[in-house]
Amino acid sequence: MECARLAAKATQQRPLEALHQIGENRSAVGSSQAPPPHVQEWSLEDFLQHHPSRFDGKTSPDEADQWMRDMERIYDAKRRPAENRLAYSKYLLVGEAVHWWSNMKIMLEDRREPITWELFKKKFYVEYFPDSVRYAKEVEFLQLMQEDMSVPEYAERFKHLGRLHTLKMAEDWQLGSLRTD
Repeated sequence: MECARLAAKATQQRPLEALHQIGENRSAVGSSQAPPPHVQEWSLEDFLQHHPSRFDGKTSPDEADQWMRDMERIYDAKRRPAENRLAYSKYLLVGEAVHWWSNMKIMLEDRREPITWELFKKKFYVEYFPDSVRYAKEVEFLQLMQEDMSVPEYAERFKHLGRLHTLKMAEDWQLGSLRTD
């Protein structure tokens, strides 16, 4: 008899719980705050599956710039937050670059500067691709002439130096300057 009473009570509770759940769902749909989307955790192992190169600091400015661009491309493709970008990039520093960052980090901490991905990039470029090099490459770009280069060599040099050029160029001008008509 007691079992039958408990079963009847449970049967009555189910519809009430279902109605309560429906009410909660309706109010959630009507509210402007939806639950945050699930952000998938991205581990160091996941990052390393993209085969990022290590950076030792013994490179040309162009190679340093390319390393940073490669890192950004991976992070952008995976839509990674700045915290991951900083941690994973620091992990790839080896040799001279590790020492550079250790010293830079100490100086930044002494000044109580928050160490962010943007600050890391800024300090990285100051160290490994200084403005003086960038400006020299801009001048080279502005003075670039084909002279004894083949058309493909000239086009490649133009594209390489053009990525560093800071002044806005019209696309039709860029295409027009590479025409061989």
